[in-house]
Amino acid sequence: MRLRKNNVNMPLIEEILVQKKRILAMKSIPSIDFMGYQAYLKDGNRSVFEKQYFERRRLLTTMGLALLIEKNKKNIECLENIIWQVCSEYTWALPAHLTINNNTFDEKARYCIDLFAAETAQTLAEFYELYKEYFSTQIKNRITYEINDRIFEPLLSKKWDWEDKENNWSSVIGSSLGMAAISILKDDVLRQKKIFEKVDKSLNSYLRSFKEDGACTEGVSYWAYGFGYYCYFAEKYKEEFNDDKYLRNPLLKNIANFPVEVEIAKGKSVPFSDAAEDQLPTGILCYCKKQFSAAIPYSKGVSLLEHSECFRWAEFSRNLLWTDDSLNTDNLNYKIKYFEDEEWLIINEKNGFSFAAKAGKNNDSHNHNDVGNFIIGSNNELFLTDFGSGKYTKDYFNDEKRYHILNNRSSGHSVPIINDCEEVFGDYKAHNVHASLLKEKVQFSMDIENVYPKESGLQKFNRLFKINYTKKLLEIEDYMLFTNDNNRVYENFVSKLKPLVENGIIKWNSPNGSLKLLNKFDNNEIEIIEEKIFNHSGEEETVYRTLIKNVITSKKYNSNLLFLI
Repeated sequence: MRLRKNNVNMPLIEEILVQKKRILAMKSIPSIDFMGYQAYLKDGNRSVFEKQYFERRRLLTTMGLALLIEKNKKNIECLENIIWQVCSEYTWALPAHLTINNNTFDEKARYCIDLFAAETAQTLAEFYELYKEYFSTQIKNRITYEINDRIFEPLLSKKWDWEDKENNWSSVIGSSLGMAAISILKDDVLRQKKIFEKVDKSLNSYLRSFKEDGACTEGVSYWAYGFGYYCYFAEKYKEEFNDDKYLRNPLLKNIANFPVEVEIAKGKSVPFSDAAEDQLPTGILCYCKKQFSAAIPYSKGVSLLEHSECFRWAEFSRNLLWTDDSLNTDNLNYKIKYFEDEEWLIINEKNGFSFAAKAGKNNDSHNHNDVGNFIIGSNNELFLTDFGSGKYTKDYFNDEKRYHILNNRSSGHSVPIINDCEEVFGDYKAHNVHASLLKEKVQFSMDIENVYPKESGLQKFNRLFKINYTKKLLEIEDYMLFTNDNNRVYENFVSKLKPLVENGIIKWNSPNGSLKLLNKFDNNEIEIIEEKIFNHSGEEETVYRTLIKNVITSKKYNSNLLFLI
């Protein structure tokens, strides 16, 4: 790894040097307390432990980056001390990923290989590779011992469930362990080969999660995570063995283009699934442009340390090393894009009109119950939105409790509530999905009665979006057919903006413009509900649901709603 300073990465270099001075001034390395493990066992709280764990990783990554910039005795000694503390941790895995028996963690917790254990192994292994001529013998021996004992031996002793997962897990873990094997097993080719066999299986599983359109249904944040690690490993493998075999698959170009195709505003992406509002890592964006000739979305500049709470070495080191003047700091990319396989429609126009809608299914990785959901706004503001990823807790990943959380349940999305029924989780999907991308007028239609339970009484539910992007108009036609008379359909729209009702017209106003629902309603038909959610960072936010209540006596329901920006 060779650092080349340029005008683009200088802000990150300067930040690293500032943070390094603060770390050198610390009297001790913060602890990881027992109470963090107990908090998870007690009530599923992940924050207590993870705050301390990721503070350790912040120190580790920052000092590793500082050594890329300047190698001196103080920096080396400080990094060695942090490494020693990391090597003494009870486990490198998070409590949320440990096996629990009789309300205590399994005795083999030390040998759990999850995302974060694999990332830690990759970090220490690459430090060994980069800085071994500066490290003391004891630190080098400790690094190789811990990685072999905690990671490589357990890895080769059995089949791990993440090897078959068709999501970010297979990529991040497989890629991390592949990079670690390259870094510290240069003299053990046989063992390295056995690990690469595991890596190959994992990466094949990951690529199976994509169809030909290259869409990442986990959300753009998980594109950056999973595909980022895939590329970090693929490039390291190419440099080590002069073999680009992991970069030849033609599907990779479509995957690489995903971020620009879901760009909805400057610095913002379509927030479907467990997307977070973090800036996409600029290292992988520049790499995708160089390696795959991919267009890349707008970015304010190089990703700084504050842009990620997990402080992953692989990500930040590549941000530092790969971010260059190919970064797009000028232009918003305008497009009309339809992901045919995953059934996502994205519109982002020069006149400031932004729109996205999805059909799809309700059992994606990092799923939300959101078939038929849509967002609408300008290039600066989403008036109706998707709340994206919530705060990660034990319940957040329990399918029986996940869909009681507003971020994930269908009432937290702009889809109807029908006879008091919301959409359900499982192998339920839209059908008869059609997209017509005519000039100026776009139509997107789907039948989605299958995603509601039988108790809804639905026989048919067709949702049709008609978009005239030149006039900034959206028309939604909902048609429903029920098995019985007397039904309640509550049209449901979600926003972070508090709506106003004036003369029966609903408005969502912000300093960046407004959205109007032009239909006039009797005030008795409108209910505005203030809700509280937790975002991915654990911060509480106030959000609003607008219900338009329709009570019908027949078996048929028709609505025509007209939105104007």
